[in-house]
Amino acid sequence: MFRRPLRVPKPHNLQAVPCLVVRRFSLSTLHRCHPGGQVTDVSEDLFASLEKEHAKERRLRSMPSAVEFEKMILNTLPEEHRKTQAALQALREYFIRNKINEFIPCEAVKITGLDIDDPTQNVNFDKNKEYTIAEAISIAESCGCDLVMMAEREGTAYCKIKNERKRALQKIENLLQPVETSNRIHGNATTGKKLGPTEEYTFRDVIDSQAMQWKAKYIMQNLRKNRPVKLMCEKFSSPMNALGKLQDFLQRIQEACEPENVKYNAMQVNASERVFVALLQPTPNAKQIRHPNRNEWDTVMGRFKKAFERSAREEIGTWKQRHKKVARSSGPTLYRTDKYGNRIHSASDNTFMHVSDEEMSRRRAAGMEALKKAGREKRDSY
Repeated sequence: MFRRPLRVPKPHNLQAVPCLVVRRFSLSTLHRCHPGGQVTDVSEDLFASLEKEHAKERRLRSMPSAVEFEKMILNTLPEEHRKTQAALQALREYFIRNKINEFIPCEAVKITGLDIDDPTQNVNFDKNKEYTIAEAISIAESCGCDLVMMAEREGTAYCKIKNERKRALQKIENLLQPVETSNRIHGNATTGKKLGPTEEYTFRDVIDSQAMQWKAKYIMQNLRKNRPVKLMCEKFSSPMNALGKLQDFLQRIQEACEPENVKYNAMQVNASERVFVALLQPTPNAKQIRHPNRNEWDTVMGRFKKAFERSAREEIGTWKQRHKKVARSSGPTLYRTDKYGNRIHSASDNTFMHVSDEEMSRRRAAGMEALKKAGREKRDSY
């Protein structure tokens, strides 16, 4: 059976452009489609936002690759420290958080301020003007600084001109100790050695001091072998208990490492609504062991509170301690016990009622002597 083909209206017959196809056309295309040059259903603000989105996509496609990012990291570090893995990783994390120069993911840039070492240096820029990324980078390079993104809003990056690479090196100054080219042994860790796999240790907030001291020895051995260690308190009844146990654990590790001359950096401490984490980086060339100070511990507690508020959980902590008796066996005894190992006193159990410990010991010794005597007599009868 022959079917009549569906008639599709031509572009010049369209009375209004549906909002469904707005993202398929640019502003000029829609004006060409409509004979009057007016688009009734689409506002100029929508087209402006679309153009900004397209500009951001074009900028992301034209951004440097990960190889260029690694080259920038290596060029930032001094040549004698480019094999220090801890410093490289710290710089990577820093520049991922603080985007600079060509790694800013926006095409439009507004320069909001200047933060350079020489305040008398004259840098010409307009705070109200919107620059392209290339123009803003050239302005920053003219004074020997970097363009640093402080915030982003509606596809526009708000940046400052700062000497960010110098500031990044100051942040990781503790990881840039003098490195000797000879194969010198510091304790039992070879300088310049690559970091090993990260060892993870989880514990609860009810861990006792003996268990912490026992685990601290194994952690010290891993740090000596140049292996980072991650401490995680995953099960805790309250955040204060978890934070206190984490501080005690770090103190035990320090007591175990100081006699062995093992150095590490425990400055990376973080928290979420379910876990408290401390990352210990081995630093064999450092002069001392670094632990977080009081303000940094307060910051960790603040992060926990913010994460807990965002999670909308009702109970603080991940477990509750229930004071419930546990069934256990106390082994062979001279008295009756219940399933929890407690002694049962009853009226019929008059034999061992009101018996002192000395009398009980004397009776045990007498019983053992009787058994030995019976054994000797049986042996002699053979």
